[in-house]
Amino acid sequence: MRSRISIRVPEVYAWDSDSSNPVGAEYIIMEKICGVALAEIWESMNSLQRYEIINQIVKMETEFRSLKLPAYGRLFLRDSLPPEYHHYPLPSDLDPDGLFCIGPSNSPLLCHNKPTDVSKSIVGPCESKIL
Repeated sequence: MRSRISIRVPEVYAWDSDSSNPVGAEYIIMEKICGVALAEIWESMNSLQRYEIINQIVKMETEFRSLKLPAYGRLFLRDSLPPEYHHYPLPSDLDPDGLFCIGPSNSPLLCHNKPTDVSKSIVGPCESKIL
């Protein structure tokens, strides 16, 4: 992601998605990007400042939309996804080492008439749907 867009993305220093590690929990350690939460200053901003922030957000969303992905779903390490779940590899220009894939999503919008408790499973209650 960092090499594909101009938006500042924190560098990931270390992570482990398996809670059987020495820490005893899943974790991610990443670079801290300095700044102030927008919610903390929004009320003190004037209309022009708010407009400028909204304009910046629209530009970021436009840039994110420019990324072409093979499917909708969650990002997984390819080796961590059980073989019975459908997954789609990322294009080689986005993932030259072939480590990641798009897998099932827990989104309630994609799970029609099914439970949406995402805490029950890492994979979630439904198969991902390609839109």
